[in-house]
Amino acid sequence: MSDDYDMNDLLQRVKHALEEMSWGFSESPDGPFLRMNWSGTNGFHSCFLQVDDERPVISFYSQAQCRVPEEKRLAMAEFLNRANCKIWVGHFEVDFADGEVRYRTVLNIADGVLTTRMLAALMYPTVHTSDDYLPGIMGVVWNDLSAEDAIGLCDTE
Repeated sequence: MSDDYDMNDLLQRVKHALEEMSWGFSESPDGPFLRMNWSGTNGFHSCFLQVDDERPVISFYSQAQCRVPEEKRLAMAEFLNRANCKIWVGHFEVDFADGEVRYRTVLNIADGVLTTRMLAALMYPTVHTSDDYLPGIMGVVWNDLSAEDAIGLCDTE
C-alpha cells in the first residue's frame, strides 16, 4: 500500500485495502463502520469493520445470521466458551440483550502502516473461523444440542 494517505486517516487506508482485495462494502452513517457480506461453506455472514483512528485499532466482526432465543443463551455462551478455548486469535461473543452472536478479531496498528496484507490477515481468518463454527451455533439454536455435542459438528481442524 502506498503512503499517499494522511497518516491519521486509517479509515481511508482500510477502504483502499478493501478495494485492492475486491471486498465490496458500504459505509455506515453511524460512524466509522464499513459493512460487507461473505458467503462461506456453511452459510452467509454479515460482517462489519470498525475503525478507531485514535488508538489506532481495527475491529472486524462476523455475525451469525440468527438470534439466539433467550432460553438458549446460556447454552450458547457455553458453546462459544468451548469454541474460544480452541481459537488462537479472536473470540466469539453472544449479546445477552438481543441474542446476537459475533466473532471478533482486532488489529492494533500502533506505529506501523496498514497494508492490504495485514487487513487480509485480519479478515480471512475471521470469516473462516466464523463459518467453521456456524454448524455448532445452528445446532444449539435450532436442534437443542448441548454445547459439547455442538462442538463436535464444527470443522476446526
